[in-house]
Amino acid sequence: MKRAPVRSAAPPFRCLQPKLAFNSVLGACPACGGLGERAEVDPARVISDPNKTIDQGAVASWRAAGRGYTVRLVRQLGVRTDVPWKDLSKKEQEIVLRGKPTKRPLIFHNRQTGEEYPIEFTYANAVEAVRQALVGDKNQTRYARMKKFLSVRPCQQCHGIRLRPEALQTRLLGRSISEAAALTIDELAQFADRLPKQLGSELQPIAAKLAAQMHLEIAPIHELGIGYLTLDRAGSTLQQASGSVWNCLAWRKAVQQAFFMCWMNHRLVCIRPMSPDCSESCVGWWPMATASLLLIIILRSFAAPII
Repeated sequence: MKRAPVRSAAPPFRCLQPKLAFNSVLGACPACGGLGERAEVDPARVISDPNKTIDQGAVASWRAAGRGYTVRLVRQLGVRTDVPWKDLSKKEQEIVLRGKPTKRPLIFHNRQTGEEYPIEFTYANAVEAVRQALVGDKNQTRYARMKKFLSVRPCQQCHGIRLRPEALQTRLLGRSISEAAALTIDELAQFADRLPKQLGSELQPIAAKLAAQMHLEIAPIHELGIGYLTLDRAGSTLQQASGSVWNCLAWRKAVQQAFFMCWMNHRLVCIRPMSPDCSESCVGWWPMATASLLLIIILRSFAAPII
């Protein structure tokens, strides 16, 4: 007698591999593609002016998408188009913003012959009209008009973590990779100290080597006084001003050259007081530094504080 196969509702197990990262297909959240955020249609933006009526163009997305006839369709669905948007009932506003697709005929007049003929249209609400225009329309001018109805929000599936659930199942010292990335750099040093002690004897030599390497990279960052930063903090949040210097990747080479010029001229001003041999430790750490961290140093030296 054969046993029936046992089926489990749990997701299939995958061996750990570097590809389980947010910048790979296997690790990225399928909803946002590993970005942690999504550009979604904002219902508040599709209404241009709540004091206007629909006949006056209160629903801006219909006009921008070239769907002026939708005003006649929504009128057939029971929505008053001659009343200001703010005075419409919740049911009427719900039909405009999230109404289901419904087929309705519209009568058109031929100006030359005077004949009338019906054409059946499918109603698309104000939000869906934007989605359809962004997906299927290759007209760049119209696409640019529709983008103004979007708002960038955290991904509802991964909640900004950027990883798919399979990449979060493995835990180290009780933390998933996203929870470890939420640690500050100073907390990460304590995490590295605990690592060799909590693992088995077979893994302790490897863990000790990794912890030592981690301390080697963390020490200069701690001396620079930015150990309070977390690993998952976005670079755009380090700015107080609205300038786009931080996001300008074309400045990487200039920043690298400026770093060396500052050190050679002994003009490097640190974020916090450092030891006399700070310059030597910074130069020794240079091969491991990233352009992002160097940009913090330069801007803190010669510009307004950005952190």
